[in-house]
Amino acid sequence: MKTGKVKTINKANFQILNRIHEASGLSDFWLGGSTTYRKAAIEAGFNLKQSDYDLAIIGGLKEFSNTIKMLRKSDFFITKSRPFYLKFNKSFEIMASRGDILLDIAIIKDLSHWGHFNWESIFWHFPSGEIHDPYGGLKALKEKNFLPIISPAEENPFILASRFAKLCARFNIDFCSNKQLFNFAKDISKRILKWRAKDFFHGKYAKGYGYFYILQAILTASKRSRFISDLRRVGIFEAMFPEISEDISFKSDTAKKIGKAKNIKDMVLALESSLDEFPYTLKKLKKRFEIISGRLEKVK
Repeated sequence: MKTGKVKTINKANFQILNRIHEASGLSDFWLGGSTTYRKAAIEAGFNLKQSDYDLAIIGGLKEFSNTIKMLRKSDFFITKSRPFYLKFNKSFEIMASRGDILLDIAIIKDLSHWGHFNWESIFWHFPSGEIHDPYGGLKALKEKNFLPIISPAEENPFILASRFAKLCARFNIDFCSNKQLFNFAKDISKRILKWRAKDFFHGKYAKGYGYFYILQAILTASKRSRFISDLRRVGIFEAMFPEISEDISFKSDTAKKIGKAKNIKDMVLALESSLDEFPYTLKKLKKRFEIISGRLEKVK
């Protein structure tokens, strides 16, 4: 174990933690997500928008129940509360809101259960103000050195593929030119093809999550057609959507629709247009997209 002086956040960042504490009543939590690396990302040339606070609370069912009670006592509206899995570890998720404060809380047994990549593994603790950055995520972000901290075997491949794609699109990471990332993505795609989980979370839920957030990643990418091409090179795109294999060349009309898509509904229609001349295959793709129909209904 490393020893030495514990690093702590500055006064301005502690005010963020204190704001969450005063609003929610929560007295012991870790803040993760983009809030912890937003400044470094902006300095590295990326523009990040903050939509919510990602919190981790160490514990199990008791802490899950107590957290819900505390939030309700603090007049938060609970929008979601359910069992969840992170890296195959049983956990719980709570999503709550009050005014402009949105909380996405994970109740986990160990902080190491959260985060698949070095930039995702930066945490601030309340009330100590301690910084937990075991993989040098802040330094790596400044150097634009994006790396996985787990093997593809340690997470559901649909969830891992979408997290990988989302971050690569968000930070304009050329994963095809990086041997480690390229091989990592190739391994994920192989695991997607072999995945046969039958339980709801690791089966239907994970597939829907993967489909939806791969499409969102494409929307985020600065060069969408190029990003799809890169996902095809590593096999992730075809593993997710086998109907749109490398044998299917996008027509100019499809490429234009991909470029002009304003939301995920538009992206679905754009991809479906690539199969206009293949009605049987198009029917299969439409059937696949039915798994995210509930998510699409919520898209504005």
